[in-house]
Amino acid sequence: MFIRSLLQASALLPFISTSAQTTTACNNSPSLCSRAYNNITHLGAHDSPFVRDKSTSFSTSGNQYYNSTVQLDAGVRLLSAQVHKNSSATGEDEWHLCHSTCDLLDMGSLTSWLKEIKTWMDADANKNEVVTVLIVNSDDATASDLGAQFASSGIDDYAYTPASTSVPKTWPTLESLISNGTRLMTFVASLKETSTQYPYLMDEFTYVFENDFENESPTNYMHA
Repeated sequence: MFIRSLLQASALLPFISTSAQTTTACNNSPSLCSRAYNNITHLGAHDSPFVRDKSTSFSTSGNQYYNSTVQLDAGVRLLSAQVHKNSSATGEDEWHLCHSTCDLLDMGSLTSWLKEIKTWMDADANKNEVVTVLIVNSDDATASDLGAQFASSGIDDYAYTPASTSVPKTWPTLESLISNGTRLMTFVASLKETSTQYPYLMDEFTYVFENDFENESPTNYMHA
């Protein structure tokens, strides 16, 4: 009985493999390809780069036990981070990933983190994945400040640019984002001024709303 079942399973493998090869998945699911970006629940990692492990002496300022690459491999598609201005040894200001303050936990430059994400997106296995980056702009970096980091990392090659600075009536589908090579959505909270040089940096609260943190019942989520 066991041998017969094994033979039957082996006979099915060519059909399973052929079917998988002809099905396109977007963010790990064929059913998501035709859906608009705003009509999908995106699994996110809060303070994605702030790791609590041996490399940070298990800092209590770390929110994650695994780095951003591992998070992406696990299915996370929205990565958030805090950006702070930090003086380098030469006295020049640099934009670093710090939790609340760089004195508590400094995970290095924004550019390095963006390079890590780009490396993951570059991999052949991840060509059909749309990733969202949300930056908490703690020290009021300008679009030019942040855009320079995106350009330096090379990840701006994947950046999606909205058609206008107002909220779109319809967002592109995952399939169109992938086919157009614009698989990176970038929101910044809060961006005081936009830049024609870096139009892909979207002010978070122009395009996104958040629910009240003190909601206590389902009816509190209903809009008037």
